[in-house]
Amino acid sequence: MGDPSTGTRNGKHLRTTLSDRGGIGASGDRALTVGSVWQSAVSARLPAARRGEGAEAVLGNEVRADAPSRRRALVVLNSGIGNNVIAAPLLESADASGLFASYHVLCYQPFLPLGLADRVRLPGLRTAGLPPLVRRFRPADWAEIVAYVDAERLDLIVNLRLEIPELDGDYLAFRAEAERRGIECWDLHEDGMWEAGSSGERAVALFRRHGELPVAPRTRWLADLRTPASEAGPVGCFVGASRGVKRWQAERWIETVGLLRARGWPVELAAGPGAEERALLRRLARDLGAAVTVAPAGDLDAFAHWISGLGALVGNDTAAIHLAAAIGTPVVSLHLATDGRVWRPVGERVRPLQSALALRCRAMKRDGTCTRLYRGCPAPCRSGVTPEQVAAAVDELRVERVEKADDLRVERVEKADDPRVEKEERWSTPETSHATR
Repeated sequence: MGDPSTGTRNGKHLRTTLSDRGGIGASGDRALTVGSVWQSAVSARLPAARRGEGAEAVLGNEVRADAPSRRRALVVLNSGIGNNVIAAPLLESADASGLFASYHVLCYQPFLPLGLADRVRLPGLRTAGLPPLVRRFRPADWAEIVAYVDAERLDLIVNLRLEIPELDGDYLAFRAEAERRGIECWDLHEDGMWEAGSSGERAVALFRRHGELPVAPRTRWLADLRTPASEAGPVGCFVGASRGVKRWQAERWIETVGLLRARGWPVELAAGPGAEERALLRRLARDLGAAVTVAPAGDLDAFAHWISGLGALVGNDTAAIHLAAAIGTPVVSLHLATDGRVWRPVGERVRPLQSALALRCRAMKRDGTCTRLYRGCPAPCRSGVTPEQVAAAVDELRVERVEKADDLRVERVEKADDPRVEKEERWSTPETSHATR
């Protein structure tokens, strides 16, 4: 790990000059340090009436003097709606636990569409008025972050982005300077976070590390979308993914559909809005013909309702698998170019299937993502999960459905009158978790 006081990137010391980073303002000094960049940022962005007070007064003593007991936070998430689905019950729990007076979320927008947002209680939620790429904490963006924190009178930054320290030097340098000036930062680089489980479980562990979280997050916070009749629904195959390295090959889907159909299960196909995803969906619909039904295109609310009616979902590592877990639809998640121990959905009826080839690849980072995710790759790791494994995992979930239904009938009779029984499933933070099979 790099030195958190200044940060490192690929082992190099981060005493970055304005000219190296494109600058925040005019300066003839080409040897300005990170601290100088911060000072320039404050001066450049604060209202004219407040310049000259000094960064310490603006972001240090003043904030500390009137900081409320309940924190006002900027919460930073990875991009992608799946990360919002993971974060929603955590923020609901923090809200219910009284940790925050308000929290400004910087993420893929909107945070949730109205039909899903109505099912989670987030009275403290605010949309952060910052550009999405500010989440990377590049020095050129520090000025904007500083001005926003000051204008909204925030005293805490919660960074839930998952990135290895070697590639997160800009944030580590920002964190050191922010904390020196009175803004506390929580993040997943802290001790013990890398060992706390999946990305969602790490976020829960981080909140518990810094304050009580007596109300555990709900795992199935969209469960009211699902009805008992859904258990007998078709098997859905979500064949899309925004990046090619995360999309299972057409031939694998065709073979999987054949195995599922041989078991007597109807199969429905769906994909995201991307051009390549839709092209793959059209090819599969053409090649499989009457063996499958294609789900109609729609918005995210309609997509969640489609998932809620499935007997099981098989999907690439995308928002679809996290929505399924939040709804309570049994899900087989395919981790072809990601590490399922990090990115698996959280829930009881989940079967993560891991490509062992991906874990052995030198392009795999410790944060569970591939360095070639955005650059393209032939991705031989996509062959590391077989159709036979997928069909077997669906078999297990179907058998588990019958057994669990019998168990629930007994539990409801025995515990119906016990007021201590928790009515909803909640997240835990296990010491270890394994996604490989």
